[in-house]
Amino acid sequence: MVSTGFSSLVRAEGRTGYSTLLWVVAVAVQITLDPLLIFGCDLGVRGAALGTVGGQAVSAAMSLWFFFRRHDRPYRISLHDLLPHGPTLRTLLAVGLPSFLAGTGVTLLAVLVNSALVATGSATALAAYAVCARLQTFATMPHTGISQALQPLVGYNTGRGLHHRALHARNLALRGSLLYGLLTAAALALLAEPLTGLFLNDADTIATAAPALRVIALGLTVAGIGPLVASYAQALGRPMPAYTATLGALLLIKVPLVVTLGRLGTSGVWSALAAGELASAAVALLLLRGLRNHTPKVR
Repeated sequence: MVSTGFSSLVRAEGRTGYSTLLWVVAVAVQITLDPLLIFGCDLGVRGAALGTVGGQAVSAAMSLWFFFRRHDRPYRISLHDLLPHGPTLRTLLAVGLPSFLAGTGVTLLAVLVNSALVATGSATALAAYAVCARLQTFATMPHTGISQALQPLVGYNTGRGLHHRALHARNLALRGSLLYGLLTAAALALLAEPLTGLFLNDADTIATAAPALRVIALGLTVAGIGPLVASYAQALGRPMPAYTATLGALLLIKVPLVVTLGRLGTSGVWSALAAGELASAAVALLLLRGLRNHTPKVR
């Protein structure tokens, strides 16, 4: 919790290089310790767990050093600052909760999709979705990176009154997200068979997974819009649009589509996933227009 949580705080301060280092060092330490502990010390699974803990401990130590020992920083933290402050905690929860709900929503949606596929009685479809979900997770990682990079830029520049820079960063992020989404969707559609074949050996399952991936890829073209708008709203201190773009899109759009179209069989499930992303992106863009109207104008 210390390593990953502090990484976000470091990034919010504008130290993106050190924030990335907190993750890279943790992974490097774990990769180094795992073979030594698993094979060298013959600890097996226990060695793998100790290697993971070792990497996280190093990252946590780097985080604590950054905040409490490093001097080239705009502020210092004292013991008094660590005391809970009700208004601050309420603000943090209001602004940060949409990100938590978004992560929880992904799990909930996966459970519903699996349930819909189980209802069809097709084990092949379940295996196909598992592969498509892996590829989808990998493909959407850059969207997460763009959203996380946008948040401190917008918050920092808005706080300084440099609203034109915040808007410029938002527009660049939107263009980058759309361009990446289009390229990724095209690549997944064109390479559906070889990509699913990396995870599957059964020809029948590949024959199910490849068309499913092509349909799901349609939604991936705009999959980054919702998280991007939510991050932008959070950076402006506007939690309600962020809730709508994450939790609202999940409960009011994606879940009903999966439940309704899932009754049509496996093709309905794939169509529901794609349509859910497209509709959620449309709602997010409408929310963005509202945020634009409330963004302070440049003098």
